[in-house]
Amino acid sequence: PPLNILYKAAFQLYEKGEWKRSVEFFQRVETRYSFSEWSPRATLMIMYIYYEIGERIKTLEYAKKFKKLYPKNKNLDYVEFIIGLTFYEEINVISRDQTNSEAALNQFKKIIKLYPNSIYADEAKLKIDLINEQLAGKQMYIARYYMNNSKWIAAIKRLDIIINEYKTTIYTKEALHRLVEIYYRLGNIKESRKYAALLGYNFN
Repeated sequence: PPLNILYKAAFQLYEKGEWKRSVEFFQRVETRYSFSEWSPRATLMIMYIYYEIGERIKTLEYAKKFKKLYPKNKNLDYVEFIIGLTFYEEINVISRDQTNSEAALNQFKKIIKLYPNSIYADEAKLKIDLINEQLAGKQMYIARYYMNNSKWIAAIKRLDIIINEYKTTIYTKEALHRLVEIYYRLGNIKESRKYAALLGYNFN
């Protein structure tokens, strides 16, 4: 069928929720009309369909393909954003490995740097804040574990990370509070007072 009919049919299948057939039709557009303006649109749609149905590996595969084939395309910010969301939606609970958090964080920072005026930049900033909360939570989880096992120096290291790297998160107040507690317990009254003053100044 002619290009416009093929693309329309692919889109209609997508709207009906017939994901598999829709992807097949879009793939035909990609291969048969690779030099037309419809080919990048088809690749974009395939990437989005895979994202929507939670096919993470396929989503990233088509995002990579799009970037390679169309490095000057106006939709690159959108592709980068979908990559970020793909990692973001795989973020585990606080006690688990945070590899996806780091990957999503780097991706959203990349969007802000490369496409500061993009409609996705604000959303990327919001996601960065949420990821930082997650990563700070991970440090607090480990710090609490060390404190419960009387490993004070190891706990201090984790609490320092929260104060230095994640100071805008909800965990800062608890981190300061626990540092006051640990240094007092260790007999380092000077450090304990320092953190107590910070706690008082920032959180009344």
